[in-house]
Amino acid sequence: MTAFIATRHAASLQAADDQARRRDQGRAFQRETLLALQEALSDLLRLEARCHLEDRHAFRSTGIWGKNAVGESLSEENRLARRWAMILKERVEDDDLRVAIDGFCGQLTQVSLADSEAEAVTLFELNMRQATPMMEHIGRTLRAQYDH
Repeated sequence: MTAFIATRHAASLQAADDQARRRDQGRAFQRETLLALQEALSDLLRLEARCHLEDRHAFRSTGIWGKNAVGESLSEENRLARRWAMILKERVEDDDLRVAIDGFCGQLTQVSLADSEAEAVTLFELNMRQATPMMEHIGRTLRAQYDH
């Protein structure tokens, strides 16, 4: 009987240890994901700024807004940055943060779809102002991984 109790207790301790290890691995995965997401969004913001500036230069040269495609290299960099940000977003455990990132990335797209330079500038400036709260939201979520 004593051996049975000892074996059951050892199994219970092992199960608790396994559960704690899985929880720690999940938190480590979330931390890595959130750190990579901050970098990815920073890259995406930088590329969106480059696209916006290229659009404005084209407008100054042609007098036509929104009809000039950005360079192929910049377009591909932007596409890959957006893709990576979306992949990372799907790995985030926090539902509210995923929704916020979706909204933020959607807003970034609106700049290139604007009907006029004035509208694009307004949207671009709005996005730049909202970048800080987005990074702060990610930071809060990241720090919460250390509180447990």
